[in-house]
Amino acid sequence: MIRDDTACPSCGKHNLALKYALNDQAYHTAKCRDCGFIFMHPYPSDAFLHDYYKTRSLYNSGNDASSYDRAVADRTALITGLLARGGTKPNGRSVDFGAGVGIAVAAQAALGFEALGIETNPQAQAAGHEAFGVDIRDLSLEEMPRDLSLFTLFEVLEHIKYPREFMAQVRTHMATSGAVAGSVPNYNSYARYLRGKDSNALYWPEHVNQFTRETLTQTLEGAGFEVVYVGFPPPYGVVIATGLRAWLRKVLPEGTIVCRVVAAITWIKKCLIYPLPNSFAEKTGLLGHGLVFVARVRA
Repeated sequence: MIRDDTACPSCGKHNLALKYALNDQAYHTAKCRDCGFIFMHPYPSDAFLHDYYKTRSLYNSGNDASSYDRAVADRTALITGLLARGGTKPNGRSVDFGAGVGIAVAAQAALGFEALGIETNPQAQAAGHEAFGVDIRDLSLEEMPRDLSLFTLFEVLEHIKYPREFMAQVRTHMATSGAVAGSVPNYNSYARYLRGKDSNALYWPEHVNQFTRETLTQTLEGAGFEVVYVGFPPPYGVVIATGLRAWLRKVLPEGTIVCRVVAAITWIKKCLIYPLPNSFAEKTGLLGHGLVFVARVRA
């Protein structure tokens, strides 16, 4: 099927408002005046994106074992909470799409799923096999297993052209009681208000879609899912990064004192600074760093 990469990928209209000129001046962030969807205009070609992802460096390659253990524990806790919201029990087949080195795949396997990761980057596949012993393959969506109890995509949907069509294809692989869960950068994050085109939500050339709570909900519902939750559970809410803890670890020798100071700063941010802005983000959909979602297959 031939698509018009200059039209809105959600509704197909050309009634667009250009927002930001991106790092490559041939591309802009555009908002559809008809449906509100926000995206990179025009979409980059499939060939360009394929070559880019095959050769890019890994985000978390070279991490030590303890870093991986913490990441798996954090992802396990997040998935457990999302499953509880969606009423999904941790059994049956699961797929993590855009698996990277397999952190979410390892988390799903630990929860009891028959877990598979799908990832195009061969370095990531090898790293996942070595770090976790999990099954990660380069498969197309059509080759993906069916009757899935769980399909996850963390920080992936913003990379995929025509996300509603993609999620509609995913739905054909789901069990009738299945759930999808994941996360995307929030276009309405405070970082985007402060940094504009240099914010994470508009990261060039990877983030071809920019989601708000409303447009993410529209995308999932339009693909045949019932949205259970879209919000900002930690650490996806408001993030204030000063670099103070990293600076302390750099200038002071490792020991009890620096560990206690870092722990105190962490407690202050978690218990005193973050609750109010995160409550605001959860209520309004504004300022939070990333949107987390879970949805069920609609009967």
